[in-house]
Amino acid sequence: QTGDYNLAYIDQAGSANDASISQGAYGNTAMIIQKGSGNKANITQYGTQKTAIVVQRQSQMAIRVTQR
Repeated sequence: QTGDYNLAYIDQAGSANDASISQGAYGNTAMIIQKGSGNKANITQYGTQKTAIVVQRQSQMAIRVTQR
């Protein structure tokens, strides 16, 4: 997503899911919700006034959040 004040929302169920969100500018919110096992979540945000939320239920999860 590019621009300001974007909302990205991903909700996944099951296993071995891969979710990635990339946002630029400012005022953006990214949310990833995953249920199951072996899931991966990646959020990359550039700019200011960012919010990143990751909720993972189960085991063997990987989270990467980059804010610049």
